[in-house]
Amino acid sequence: MGHPNLGRWLSRIPNETLIVWGDRDRIALASQAELWAGAISKARTHIVPGVGHFAMQEDPACVAPIGDFLAG
Repeated sequence: MGHPNLGRWLSRIPNETLIVWGDRDRIALASQAELWAGAISKARTHIVPGVGHFAMQEDPACVAPIGDFLAG
């Protein structure tokens, strides 16, 4: 998952968390999102179709699920 301490750091996040990830991310594969979500106790994932690493810049429409998450 990248940095050797990342799993330990992720497990310390107590907040509800939305992980937004592009399904065409070539820097960190979208399959990593589920690993991150598994390490964060209150995490959900939102995979954005057709975008890469900079999901919000590549498809501004993906901001709506973030707003819904924050409103909930």
